[in-house]
Amino acid sequence: MSSYHPTDNELQQYALEGMGLGEDVSTHIQGCAACSAKLANYRLLTRQISALQKPAFDFNLADLVLQQLPAPKAEFPWIAALGVTLTMIFLIAVALLFGTYLLQLFQNLPALFGTILTASAIAIFAGMLNTMIKEHHDQMKKLDFN
Repeated sequence: MSSYHPTDNELQQYALEGMGLGEDVSTHIQGCAACSAKLANYRLLTRQISALQKPAFDFNLADLVLQQLPAPKAEFPWIAALGVTLTMIFLIAVALLFGTYLLQLFQNLPALFGTILTASAIAIFAGMLNTMIKEHHDQMKKLDFN
């Protein structure tokens, strides 16, 4: 019999899985009264815990939690409104300052290039809008407790 005693974690693993320890540790457990008693206790505990019934609630826990949460406040999105306002001011300023130059630029472009530019802008906008809607739906699914 060796002087090495397996740790409690090793004995618990051996009790749960029945393997995982070396052959020398298995022979030590068979010869050591203290280790075999610990192993017997862990096996008994494992059997008793697995025999317990799973707890079942007779109420909906999600409903109880949701009732205790404060109602969300409908706040005006000031940051978004400020962003839209500043963007509109910027676009109006650009149109006023550089309007004549922009008109000359777009009048001199070939029709195909303008079409490609417009289609690309619409496609990018649609893709960004689609991504934003998907993210919103994913966030709403995370909040849905049913």
